[in-house]
Amino acid sequence: MTLKCNKCSGENVEFMEYQYESEFVDLDLCCHDCSHKFNMRFINVDYRDSLKSGCIKCSSENCESGSWDTEIDEDDNILMSVDFDCDDCGFQFERKYLED
Repeated sequence: MTLKCNKCSGENVEFMEYQYESEFVDLDLCCHDCSHKFNMRFINVDYRDSLKSGCIKCSSENCESGSWDTEIDEDDNILMSVDFDCDDCGFQFERKYLED
């Protein structure tokens, strides 16, 4: 699923900047159809997982985000999945975030 502009509903939206932690993901976005700049916040859907920063196996903070994907859940909310790779132990894990 492509994120849509919250002004014109265009799908030509690009990530300008982002910040992620175990608790949330903040996105600064720009719509190339209408030049509107906006941000979105996503909150971790798993409260227990959100309390763990870094790798969920070894707790290392040395993790890189891989692929990002969005979909619509059964309540018509945007659900973002982010894949992570731990550079220390090699463990791959996923965190899911729901639009705030």
